Amino acid sequence: MPSLSDCALSYITSSGEEIILDNYQMERNIWEVYGRTGFDAPALEYQDEIYADGYSETLAVRIPPRDIAINLVIRGSTMYGRDMIVRQTVNKLLEHGVRNSWGKLRIKRSDGSFVYLNCHYSGGFDEAARTDPKITLLNLNFHASDPFFYSEDETEFYFSDTEQIGLYFGDEFYFGSRTYFMGGNVTSEMIVKNDGQIAYPVITVTGPAKNLKFVNSRNNGRIEIDENFVLAAGETLIIDCRDRMRGITLRDGEGQLTDKTNLLKLGSSLVFPIEQGNNNIEITYTDTSAATSVDFVFQKRWLSA
Repeated sequence: MPSLSDCALSYITSSGEEIILDNYQMERNIWEVYGRTGFDAPALEYQDEIYADGYSETLAVRIPPRDIAINLVIRGSTMYGRDMIVRQTVNKLLEHGVRNSWGKLRIKRSDGSFVYLNCHYSGGFDEAARTDPKITLLNLNFHASDPFFYSEDETEFYFSDTEQIGLYFGDEFYFGSRTYFMGGNVTSEMIVKNDGQIAYPVITVTGPAKNLKFVNSRNNGRIEIDENFVLAAGETLIIDCRDRMRGITLRDGEGQLTDKTNLLKLGSSLVFPIEQGNNNIEITYTDTSAATSVDFVFQKRWLSA
């Protein structure tokens, strides 16, 4: 993928091409004008049970999908040039057809960091106004089934039987940790700070290891793997706790993948939230060697860009 620009707003297609949408270089043929919507926290949706005399009880609350609108100007040196820019932009936005053309809206925050929103084009060119032979005005629309804005950088903790490395990316999410080694039995403790909304990690364990357990004392989250399972040297167990992707996968020494979600012990769950604020995470595993490691990764996310 080519390197991305430092512009304030762009759309990254599924093939990695960047469509710059802001006006940081006025010589560009597409730029944003003020009036964007959909970038802040959406209104929540409540499901209420209504009883007599106006009394009601909230049964469920959900975050709805997000719709984005961006006011754009498209300008060509000639009428034909403008029309070519419009056609090329539509082709890029829908490069894999209307069902499969997903991309990312990339936004630069006031602190210089970037967040992205997984979304796809949903409209705007159908109501474009040609106010001048060389200029088209439109309200470009994107739809996001997942309403969260995600950090471009991952927050990562890495543990091995010979060393412990703290935070790789991000701000001060890592306040301290302790790791104990007792003849191949390891207990690692860390404090993880999350300044976004609740996030869910991906945990990758490289064998050999046995009796894997992960606990977040902040919310009693627990992931515990069947004690009869032995992760051999050269094998990797991937524990994915992310929304709509939850599962456990074994990668053998030849790279073959096998679903092992059934290894999850009764009483534990892949719903393993990293709460806003401090989280006390404890990782334990036994029967290790110098090759054993645990990689604990999550992406910060927010409901407002």
